[in-house]
Amino acid sequence: MMITVTQQIQNVLRNRRFIIFTLIFPSLWYLFFMYQFKNAVAFNATTLAVFSGMFGVAGSGINTFSTRVAREKKYYDFMNKISPYNKAKYLFDSLITQTMLNVMIILTITLTGLLFGNMTIEFDYIKMVSILMYYGFYYIIIGYILGTLFDDETLTSVSFPIFMGFMLINLTPNAVSFNGLKFLGDVQKIFPGYYFNDAISHIHDSQKVMVDFGIISIHLLIVLGLVSIVSMYKKYRTGRNA
Repeated sequence: MMITVTQQIQNVLRNRRFIIFTLIFPSLWYLFFMYQFKNAVAFNATTLAVFSGMFGVAGSGINTFSTRVAREKKYYDFMNKISPYNKAKYLFDSLITQTMLNVMIILTITLTGLLFGNMTIEFDYIKMVSILMYYGFYYIIIGYILGTLFDDETLTSVSFPIFMGFMLINLTPNAVSFNGLKFLGDVQKIFPGYYFNDAISHIHDSQKVMVDFGIISIHLLIVLGLVSIVSMYKKYRTGRNA
């Protein structure tokens, strides 16, 4: 398994999209907003680092991982037929791979904050990053579903708009100053980003964090269920085309 994980990481690190959109861009985003709001009363460099990391983690799953799944799925479909390495094991390996890459993303942003900002690493930051890593599973699974359903050329065109849509959902009133339509705020509560932001915003309230953590877990179970539905759909389509 670890050989496969190592190979996956090596392949990702050769991908310019990963380097640009999930390592460099979130770090630049962090620096921009850090210098824009460093004199604001409510500014918190640590919380901003976590939200910047969220953008990188989401981009890694929706942009990079989805296109890799789309590009490699024929190979893994073949391996599924001739070897014990089935799609469930591939998804498990991918969860490990993407989580390691997500750690790399947050380490890059943390280093940026330590070198160029006034960020400090405290226990609250460790808790927030841990929640982010768990929340990151959601985007990994979404990326897997997108890669399973679409080809890599289609995803290259539409993955960024999809990513921006998810980020719009994540910019909730409990994370930023938001004066949008109430309808949009209600829609955001359907998705786990609202509860991730709520947990980060109330990191000192353990009971509230556990409630938000539980709701995020429910969303993870839902998307895992969608993986099964998509797999059955693909088998059905393959059987009809055979």
